[in-house]
Amino acid sequence: MLEDQTTQLTGPDAVNSPTAELNVPSQGGARLNILGEIDGTTVDDATERVHFAIRSLVSDEFPDLAQNCGFQGADEGSQYLHLTLNTVKNYSKTTWKTWWGVAFSFVKIFVGGVSPIDFLISFVFSLCITIILTGGMVICLFAKIPFVIKAYDDYASRYGGVSFINIVNSGMFMSLTEEELHLATDAMSSVEAPQDHVMNIDIAKLMLLFSGLVYERSTTVKRQAIRRCSSMDWSRLLGPTRRSSLAPNHQRPFFIRHCRGLSSDTTASAEDTLPLHRPQYGTFPSDFGNWKQEFIHQSPSSSPVQTTFPSSLPRRKNTIQRSNLNSQATLDDAGIISTVLQKWGFEYEPVSELDTASSAYSAAFWDKKSNWVVVAFKGTSPPEFDEWLVDFDYTRVDVSGYVPGFSTAHHGFKNRLFPDEPTLNRTPYETIVEALKVITDDLLSRTDKGRVNVYFTGHSLGSGIASLAYSRAMQNIDGLDERVRICDAYLFSSPIASDISSAK
Repeated sequence: MLEDQTTQLTGPDAVNSPTAELNVPSQGGARLNILGEIDGTTVDDATERVHFAIRSLVSDEFPDLAQNCGFQGADEGSQYLHLTLNTVKNYSKTTWKTWWGVAFSFVKIFVGGVSPIDFLISFVFSLCITIILTGGMVICLFAKIPFVIKAYDDYASRYGGVSFINIVNSGMFMSLTEEELHLATDAMSSVEAPQDHVMNIDIAKLMLLFSGLVYERSTTVKRQAIRRCSSMDWSRLLGPTRRSSLAPNHQRPFFIRHCRGLSSDTTASAEDTLPLHRPQYGTFPSDFGNWKQEFIHQSPSSSPVQTTFPSSLPRRKNTIQRSNLNSQATLDDAGIISTVLQKWGFEYEPVSELDTASSAYSAAFWDKKSNWVVVAFKGTSPPEFDEWLVDFDYTRVDVSGYVPGFSTAHHGFKNRLFPDEPTLNRTPYETIVEALKVITDDLLSRTDKGRVNVYFTGHSLGSGIASLAYSRAMQNIDGLDERVRICDAYLFSSPIASDISSAK
């Protein structure tokens, strides 16, 4: 639950209390609490504090990332070796799991339950997957070699400096006309009752660009943050048995409310009847509070788009025509993303790292002077082998504890939103919801339309994750303001995310 797991940002020792109120100071001394209550006087000041509050939420994901992603001791000089070893390890685990299933199917031919035809299909399918993943691993490792990265960056600089996934149509972000932009935003801000099963082509154009734009974020700052947190001493928090002392994520109050028929704004007395299983927290590293403040307040333009390995290589140049950077762009995105958003006049902020050190993440786009928000999920980047493994982690697992009404869903997609391993602060989905509350409460405080519309979008892997997030969000059980309307999901190149019964 939010009240149980947020921290007050008033000093490094303050993070030791998981029940403290989260307040993010602004330059003028005003504060924005986690519910988005604003005492600022201008739209720009209020929006700035929204960005600060969201970064504070996202920073809470890094303790889990630091302990899960194996970045300990990986200095700049050993990054490629670490990447290679980690990639081979993950590849081996996936192929072992795949062929163990084939062997199990073979045994079941003789004891009943699997026909020879079913086994043959399983064998051929597993063989194809192994061939694809073997080739993918080689390609990804080759693409991460420093001189290959430098060569690509030099090539990409001639086409606007865009990422590999967008290189074929590098000018698409500047191709949207003002008329098309106005048609899309007018439709997105409409408070009229939507038509069922009708796709708005103007909205779809903009959603496709959002889905492509999230690919342009660099992972450098993210991985540097994970490495920084990895160097901290976490032994005093919950000790070596930290994971065993945490309840499974599906038993968190945020997810068990719908099982009891309770709303997200249930009173404290009703909450006390729930099996919360709160972990017994120890002491957070003192360095974490200092790092968190740096993470929240770092300059948006201090880390432009750059290569991943190593830091000494020249940065990829953004040759798209630009003027001053949008001051609200965040982290390492002071390149193409901020250039495009400055042209469109929108806000952008990553809202979850999706429990991974790869380039996967979720971001929010919104217009600070309108009444709509878009939650976008990044898809598979060809050089990121971990994302290939997520795509091929197609085993169906039970998600009824997370998405009411659903039976089973794609394990890889589910694990990005609702991790199998218990999380210390929030699951990625909870972080996204809390970020939505911050944004929508801010927009509701000044919109004259009385409603904020929320849309979901994604491409490829991102659309699979977005499908699950949207399926839960549209049930209105997450405590969003009643004036917030979950509208449509615009998904591109979408894979199958769940079983047939759930989709119905």
